[in-house]
Amino acid sequence: VVVPAGRHVLLDQSTPPLASLTIEGELEFAPGSDVALTTAVIRVRSRGVLRAGTPSERFTGKAVVTLTGDVTADADPMGTRGIQVSGGG
Repeated sequence: VVVPAGRHVLLDQSTPPLASLTIEGELEFAPGSDVALTTAVIRVRSRGVLRAGTPSERFTGKAVVTLTGDVTADADPMGTRGIQVSGGG
């Protein structure tokens, strides 16, 4: 799944298991929501934003991120499980 640049996605329900999530735009956990995000890897690219609340508006819900990638796989030099942030994301 890709959140393209210029797109703002408000996550207000849990996701099915994803193979990967690339954020080039903005993915925000809906304020006060109880949601689960399940994916092998999250890649936050240049100018991408993954947000749960702000300094002035604290996130009061429950956000669970489950990373399901295979830690022994060598398919990607950056790894196959984790939250990867690059280029100012």
